[in-house]
Amino acid sequence: MTEPQPAGTVVIVDDDASIRQSLATLMDAAGFSTRCHESGDALLECEPPDGPACLLLDLHMPGTSGIEVQRQLCMQGYDMPVIFLTGHAEVHAAVDALKGGAADFIVKSEFRPADLVAQIRSCFDHHADTLDHKRRKADLCQCVERLTRRELEVAVLAAGGTTNHVIGMQLGISERTVEIHRGRAMKKLELRTAAELARLHDDLLEISEKH
Repeated sequence: MTEPQPAGTVVIVDDDASIRQSLATLMDAAGFSTRCHESGDALLECEPPDGPACLLLDLHMPGTSGIEVQRQLCMQGYDMPVIFLTGHAEVHAAVDALKGGAADFIVKSEFRPADLVAQIRSCFDHHADTLDHKRRKADLCQCVERLTRRELEVAVLAAGGTTNHVIGMQLGISERTVEIHRGRAMKKLELRTAAELARLHDDLLEISEKH
């Protein structure tokens, strides 16, 4: 039998070696893959894990603080969920962390292992959805490159529910021409139904605004 694949990777960042080891042991027991770093600077030098991941990030460390690490990760486009760890409750720091997009803020001496594992599983699920959306959006961008400007305009309007007749009026073209552009766009986007096109409206609109 093949070994089951880990549900995801937990990246542990803490300057206390004993904390890193105890968290890694807990994560291993839960069936998660782990990476450990002794500082935020060490983390920032590494590429993110492949697949779903969650970052357990110490708030206070020598060098770059946890909040600053979170900020830099966001600037670099890393989207793995972050759970902050701290030695004691800090309301203002917790608010800043959560405003920055952190998934949770946990006091080291108070968390329950089972609750942390459950929270990490939830983070994995959320990150997996995020990664899947990014992959699908990247595929969509490749398909959109095949469209002419007019085909993209028609596709965006059609995806938003605008009828062919109204699209023609808005773009100053005949309804028949709209039908032709729409059909070509559907083929190039590898879509078969109007419902499939409608589900892509937000992404198509965002992509079109960048063209």
